[in-house]
Amino acid sequence: MSSETSMPQRRQLPRPLARRAATVGLPHRHRRQDRGGVHRSSTSTGRPFRVSLGLMPPPASSFLYCDWAGRSDGGQEAMAVPEVIAAHGDALLFALPVHGNDPTIDYFLYSAAGHGGPPSLSLLPACYIPMLAGGQRNLRKEDTGILRCGEDELLVAQLEVKYDSPDMAELCMLRPGRPWELKREVPIVPSGAPWPIDTVVPVGDRFLCWVSYNLSTFLLCDMAEEENPNLHYMPLPVEPLQPKHSDDFWEYYEYPPPRPCNQNYRSMGADGASAVRLVSIDPRCCCGGHGSSTCARSRSAFRVTTWTMRLSAKGRPMAWRKVGVLDSDELWCLQGYEGLPRVWPECPVVSADNPDIVCFLVREEEFVSSQERKVWMLEIDTMKKKLLYVGRCTAPPYKDEHHFSAKLHC
Repeated sequence: MSSETSMPQRRQLPRPLARRAATVGLPHRHRRQDRGGVHRSSTSTGRPFRVSLGLMPPPASSFLYCDWAGRSDGGQEAMAVPEVIAAHGDALLFALPVHGNDPTIDYFLYSAAGHGGPPSLSLLPACYIPMLAGGQRNLRKEDTGILRCGEDELLVAQLEVKYDSPDMAELCMLRPGRPWELKREVPIVPSGAPWPIDTVVPVGDRFLCWVSYNLSTFLLCDMAEEENPNLHYMPLPVEPLQPKHSDDFWEYYEYPPPRPCNQNYRSMGADGASAVRLVSIDPRCCCGGHGSSTCARSRSAFRVTTWTMRLSAKGRPMAWRKVGVLDSDELWCLQGYEGLPRVWPECPVVSADNPDIVCFLVREEEFVSSQERKVWMLEIDTMKKKLLYVGRCTAPPYKDEHHFSAKLHC
């Protein structure tokens, strides 16, 4: 089976964005056979495979490709596809299922030659430290992050909050040149940890942030504190997302929802080497107030609000600062938006080059099938309120909302 990506159609906008390092979205799962690999490796069972990146100019989607070297029996092994777990800079952590008598999952770190050297691909050592709830350790995109600590050093960390003790967490880490280690009693200050965690955000060369968009909470860990790491808790400056389940069927499927009902309307990324940038898409009443109303004019009204917070080590005070607001009426009037649906943008991704620039998806409301539904990718300077790019989304249906921000040279 072969899957191709095509160059999105560009509109002539006043000032196209030019960057040396590409900021790209990486769908979690994608596979393409019969493609030459940039780097070759083997699974823990000795099965050889090849990995390559299909890079597209930003902000179009780029893909991680994996295909087995040599012949395949066409069974489960042939269906194994990589799943990107985390990204930071030019590095990716991905999982690859390994089928056989004893099925397992291998984890690989891929560096895309962003520091002048050749691409590298390394298999992580097996981790025999069980999960908090028991069972084999499974690195998940929701609670696992990677951090580039130097040109050749990458750290992997997975956080689990204790259910029966919300002021404590376990931190499983793999530091360069060391075996896996587990910090069993990592204090959360102040207590009252968020659970579950939705995503991990790496910042600079020392911070990892665990974020819960559902509960509107934020955990910061200074990874430079090797011996006694602490987790510093801060609430997000936005309301928690509304529950995903409702007793009223029609209330659950109301569009737009009274409040954002899933993570497609929030995102966070690095704002330089020591700060984070939060993007939140929220309903706006026709009168200009926060929240939605029942009138037709407010049905699709929204605001895109951006916040920043400078991170501090050793528990120093931190505070959120609002840096920008983009109203739906302003967005729809931007040059280049003509002809696009006047709907809520979704799936914001903060640029790894410039946190003022955010990529969004816009989907048509009425469509025959998901395969025929039109989806556009927008790149917007939220501070200057300029539309920098409009193009058709290159990701396959059901995978277009799963993106990571990375800096890969193309």
